[in-house]
Amino acid sequence: MDEYDKEYDEWMAQKPDPTDEIYLIPGEPTEGYNLYDDFLWATAGCYGQNMSYLTTNLGLGGGELYDSNGILVVTYGPDGFVAYKNDGSGEIVGQEPIESWAKSCYSHVLDHLLLAGTYTTVTGQSVTPNHWWGSEWNDRGGKSAQLAAVLSESAETVLYACGDTGEDITPESSDIEKLMSDYYFDENGNKQLKTLQQKIVDLDYANTSGILSDQELYDSLQHFVNHDLQALNEPEDKFDEDAYNEDLAEWQAQEPEQPDVPQYIEKEVRKITDLDKAQWYVNLWHRMNGTSDYKAGVGGDENFIAGDGWATKSKTEQSYAVLKDGDMNSPEYLKFAIENGLITLEQVQFIDPSKTEEGVENIEWTSIVFSAAQDITEQKDEEAITKAEVKYEQAQRDLQAKDKEYENQLKKLDTEHNALQTEYDSIKGVIEKNVERSFKAFS
Repeated sequence: MDEYDKEYDEWMAQKPDPTDEIYLIPGEPTEGYNLYDDFLWATAGCYGQNMSYLTTNLGLGGGELYDSNGILVVTYGPDGFVAYKNDGSGEIVGQEPIESWAKSCYSHVLDHLLLAGTYTTVTGQSVTPNHWWGSEWNDRGGKSAQLAAVLSESAETVLYACGDTGEDITPESSDIEKLMSDYYFDENGNKQLKTLQQKIVDLDYANTSGILSDQELYDSLQHFVNHDLQALNEPEDKFDEDAYNEDLAEWQAQEPEQPDVPQYIEKEVRKITDLDKAQWYVNLWHRMNGTSDYKAGVGGDENFIAGDGWATKSKTEQSYAVLKDGDMNSPEYLKFAIENGLITLEQVQFIDPSKTEEGVENIEWTSIVFSAAQDITEQKDEEAITKAEVKYEQAQRDLQAKDKEYENQLKKLDTEHNALQTEYDSIKGVIEKNVERSFKAFS
């Protein structure tokens, strides 16, 4: 089963992921009609007037606006603006100085980007768009109506603000900060990204109500046209369901087969072959730990409290002590301890000998005198004696071998000593004769 589980986990890790990019079919631009570009061409005049007024009051330089194909749509600045028709011809439709009404000129565009009805801003104000455009100037009315349907929250695909601004707003932020932000707080207090339609509603109200400064209005219009509306140029990718299902079927066909073995093996219960010996251990257990049938920490006994454990170490307190290994294995110590009462002897007896099958409920432990304990006998450990004798004899043989070795070494040393003594005597005689001849020669 361990091998199967490992193989199964490896197989599961290879399951096709529907969010994988390999199952995305890149979207294609809308055929025959580009809403974003058509919108820019249709509203170039309003955008140019607004930007000319704002750049003049703010002391900014002029600017230009291009469609998604890089074709110039409008130029604007303190000297006025030039708005082009979609056939490439341009004409000056502004004048210098730009009049103050141009500040709210873009509100007409925002109105026409909303379907008929009443809308509510994120700060609670109502907005009712005024639709009055016709087909003049690159079919402003018709193109805006088509775009309003696409931007609606009831459209098949709901578009959202770009999310580039306003992430730092809080529930305590000002109304202007909330209106200009790409985010809002829902009824649960969670921050959410605005839909494009909601962004238009909030911007429309802020623009027409006059609560925005020139700089705030300039920033918000630039952000809306050059960032938010870019969502129209992002074609929607499609999920390649056929490719995914094909890979999924191939993966399912490779599922490892579970082996025909039991996941669990029934535990074998130990069988008692010596009932008397088993009963002796049972009796000893209960004498040491009380009459409980459970080990410490296991429930099922009235003396066990869930969460707290045992109220005592057992139903009776622990009734035994542990001897040191040296004392336990020392016959001399055990004899001394028993004779002097340091260790007592007890023997289990049945209260009713005719009911031995009733177990611990029918027994009692009775102290007995050491001299009366007939079950305790003394005998020689023949095996231990034999081992000791063998060890002793081997040690004797080892000593004898060492003695023989030392005796041989002494004899060798005596032989070497005698040889050296003979050599010494010989050399000494030669020297003495040489000395004697020398004295005679010079006498």
